[in-house]
Amino acid sequence: MTTWAPPAVDYAWYLAINTAATGRSHDELRDEIRSAQGPAHDPTAESLALVGALAQLGWEKALGATSGDPAVAQRERAGLAWWSAAARAAGI
Repeated sequence: MTTWAPPAVDYAWYLAINTAATGRSHDELRDEIRSAQGPAHDPTAESLALVGALAQLGWEKALGATSGDPAVAQRERAGLAWWSAAARAAGI
């Protein structure tokens, strides 16, 4: 179902799907997104969006963390750790 949501939802999805392909870290991309939003940045929406993205896509990170390819497993374990920390930091 398509519906209205704060821009943070799209940004969280972008972080979840594209970070590995950019060659930059989650934190670097997150900082760029915050900077681009300027005064329109909404920390509450960002926190909720990160929790939502983990709920939607965390299973994929967890599955990748068990990959037989050591490079993929390491990358996905690190990604899952980042997302889990972001969700904990949201305090939700």
